Amino acid sequence: MKSDHYLNKKYKIYNRVYFRNRLPRNICVFYGEGYCLEKVHVHGITRCTMKGCCGSWIRIIPELKEMKCVAFMSLLHAMCHLKALYAGEVYLNHGWKWQREMKRLANIGAFNNIW
Repeated sequence: MKSDHYLNKKYKIYNRVYFRNRLPRNICVFYGEGYCLEKVHVHGITRCTMKGCCGSWIRIIPELKEMKCVAFMSLLHAMCHLKALYAGEVYLNHGWKWQREMKRLANIGAFNNIW
């Protein structure tokens, strides 16, 4: 699994600007095949471990390479999963810690010009 240069660059920028470099710095961020769940297409998948970057990755579906705004929203979405995990959320779902983080990003303008 090899990081996509451009996605990895965006991850580093978002980590610095929106997360104060508190997320893992050397995580693998790449384009890879997604899956369908009950006819809902998944834009990305986040795999997190409590060991920081070792074993953690963010995968964005390849169809989003041409839709950069959606890819970047999906990346921020995935980064909120990482933040929620490190804040103690047990499962990678859309629980209250993840919701709080998404709202925080929206309130500080992280999604401006990409949605």
